[in-house]
Amino acid sequence: MSARTVVAVLVSVAGVAGLLAAGVVPRAARRKAMEATHAAAEGPRRVAVGKATAGDKKVELSLPGSAAPMESAVLFARSSGFVRATLADIGDKVKAGQLLATIDAPETSEELRVARARLEEAELNEAIARQRSARRQTMVKDGVGSTEEAEDFVARANSASASRKTTRAEVSRLSDLLSYQRVVAPFDGVVTKRHLNRGSLVASAGTPVFELSQTATLRVFVDVPQSLAADVKPGITVVVAPPSNPSRGVEAKVVRTAGALDPATRTLRTEIHIPGDGPLLAGAFADVRFSIERERAPVLIPASAMFVRREGPQVMKLGEGDVAHAQAIRVGRDLGKDIEVLGGVAPGDVLVLNPPDDLAEGERVSVVKGR
Repeated sequence: MSARTVVAVLVSVAGVAGLLAAGVVPRAARRKAMEATHAAAEGPRRVAVGKATAGDKKVELSLPGSAAPMESAVLFARSSGFVRATLADIGDKVKAGQLLATIDAPETSEELRVARARLEEAELNEAIARQRSARRQTMVKDGVGSTEEAEDFVARANSASASRKTTRAEVSRLSDLLSYQRVVAPFDGVVTKRHLNRGSLVASAGTPVFELSQTATLRVFVDVPQSLAADVKPGITVVVAPPSNPSRGVEAKVVRTAGALDPATRTLRTEIHIPGDGPLLAGAFADVRFSIERERAPVLIPASAMFVRREGPQVMKLGEGDVAHAQAIRVGRDLGKDIEVLGGVAPGDVLVLNPPDDLAEGERVSVVKGR
């Protein structure tokens, strides 16, 4: 056989082998991949997992609050008439008992003068009736006159006494009405509003004249959520600052709490006192920063581990043999990436991340690296 023939045979054999390889190898690879997919489908499903960790007992919490005066009152005019004078204006600092405005009511003054004249007349009439009654009783003792006449004079004296008391009560009532023409400050404070000017008509009792606030000390109210309400007690230190300038914080203490949660919001109303000459004005919003030492540290879980079903919030916890079990939890604060859990899991528990909806109770899974 010639060399040319040998070369031709070798080339033919190589071509046939190449064709066989081109057809057989891909089919084998596809068969192997199908077998791997089938094995994976028949085996445990793969899930990513994470662990529950212990949180910190100390928690830093910032909550919105509002500043209010220590005391505030709307001062009303109880007497009808015209405003004779206003002796205070917005922003004025006043003392308790200081006269703020006077109201002119000529009709009441005239009625008081008439009532005092009637009282004087009633007192004189009572004195005369008492004298006549006393003389008549003396005459009866001396045998002159009848007992019935003496009793009649006693009744007239009693009637005169009752008339005097009624007239005196009317004088007292009108005097009180005249005192209502003077609007005075009930406590030390600042005038925050003035509703009437000099010459304004006070058409009926109950017309507001001034609003007064005691701002030397401010009360800051903040609503603490239920998850931390038990740890907020009078005496703990907080920092109160205006939201626009957190660096101007004022250190203060919790003065009192409501002692019960508001059933509508499940929050605890908390009161803090701060100086009125600080960075906050009465009526302003406040940023209240708490540093709370809790009795028991919460458990932190990845936020993706929690899901909600009809029974409430739950997680899928892996037990022995990587078997999944649904576990109900009590949720605390949502920290974004993590969630505080107040019950249901313990530090070190392995949890399924993003558990599939069809992951069944007691199903065995295959763990892949998660968090």
